[in-house]
Amino acid sequence: MIKLASFSLLTETAIEPSFDYLTDMTNFAEWFPQVIRIVEKDDRHIGVGKTWLEDVKVPGQGIQPVAVSVVDYQPNTYFATEGELDGIQPRMEIRWSTAPSGRTKIDWRFYSRNTRWTLRLLSPLLRSVMGKRARQAERQLQYKLTAMQASAD
Repeated sequence: MIKLASFSLLTETAIEPSFDYLTDMTNFAEWFPQVIRIVEKDDRHIGVGKTWLEDVKVPGQGIQPVAVSVVDYQPNTYFATEGELDGIQPRMEIRWSTAPSGRTKIDWRFYSRNTRWTLRLLSPLLRSVMGKRARQAERQLQYKLTAMQASAD
């Protein structure tokens, strides 16, 4: 796999509500840029095999449909999805932990599962695009989680 983007953030929002928010992928378009919409493909409970249909803006290709499925699920600890998007073959991983300060630490990573030489040639461009999106996503997610915490208080 090739890592294209990542961020880590600290939030006052407890692990469980932040995990619930982030693993409900219908919320993804609220905090991740260029995701136009995402809807459930099935009515399964969250866990391995749960699938969503995402419309995402891809540079040079416009809006592309992507089927996104949960491939690893460890409650309140770890969540990984993989999408079927030609070329990139995306994988998103999120980890939750408690920071020494007692706040919730969220580590977000985005990879390409495609290791062909053509993707390696494009990886600097993809890192630039996804890095910008990740920085925006980090700010948006921090805002969403802060608002969640404020409404819970």
